[in-house]
Amino acid sequence: DKTSVTKEQLAEATIIIGNPPVGLLSDQLTNLKWLQLNSAGYDEYLQPGVLPPQTILSNARGTYGLTVSEHALSLCLMLMRKLHLYLRDQLSHDWAREGRVKSVFGSRVGVVGLGDIGRNVATRFYSLGATVIGYDIDSEIQLEAVAEVRPMATIGETVADLDVLILCAPATAETHHLVDTSLLNQAKADLILINVGRGDLVDTPALIAHMEKNSDFMAALDVIDPEPLPKDSPYWDVHNLVLTPHVAGGFHLDKTKELFLEIAAGNLKAFFTEPAALQNVIRRDS
Repeated sequence: DKTSVTKEQLAEATIIIGNPPVGLLSDQLTNLKWLQLNSAGYDEYLQPGVLPPQTILSNARGTYGLTVSEHALSLCLMLMRKLHLYLRDQLSHDWAREGRVKSVFGSRVGVVGLGDIGRNVATRFYSLGATVIGYDIDSEIQLEAVAEVRPMATIGETVADLDVLILCAPATAETHHLVDTSLLNQAKADLILINVGRGDLVDTPALIAHMEKNSDFMAALDVIDPEPLPKDSPYWDVHNLVLTPHVAGGFHLDKTKELFLEIAAGNLKAFFTEPAALQNVIRRDS
């Protein structure tokens, strides 16, 4: 349990498997040789002063593609079929018809970030008959499920032909507020936006302002800025906005934990027998 870990325990550790609180780490941890994260994200562990130079850092890439992609698909189907509105109707005891719905089949779906999670998202939407357009810093990627890969930097100018936009990218300087007022104004009025990446990929005030002016625009955010969302935030009540509390990943699905343990166990063996064979290395000793 990372909430009960102490600085003293971390100071004695040679290997850490999991995500210790960044505030308890230090570049003075002279014993720490390897940190195996249980997350795909790792940005905060690369900040100056967090890890000592001799520490190898590896992440859990390959663990979360299944669960996050199914969550993204579920959110998209929920909005397309207006299930969020029917749930509200049920809670208010209102037997109402909410009108026309959409289909994944025949839609054009943009997937931002074609790492493990993005590739899983692309595969699932492709299997249901969508045309998938990828966005990545590597525009030369070739995947069966992806009809076209566009440079990440062009998304603001090329979003207009998409019915769905799914964010799977990590938080970087290039992706900060990728979805802003300019992009939203270029998008279709009835675009469906799904964010299962990082909260700061979206300029939240700009998104909410856009949604309040465009009643056909729909969004589902598993991550949001700020996070956690304050109880008194007006965002809770925005029409056509579905929120989940950063649960697309994690170990809520048993298979996810199995996948992580396979990676961690394989890396643990490699650390003692063949360190060069460690998987998912983000940083080696420097």
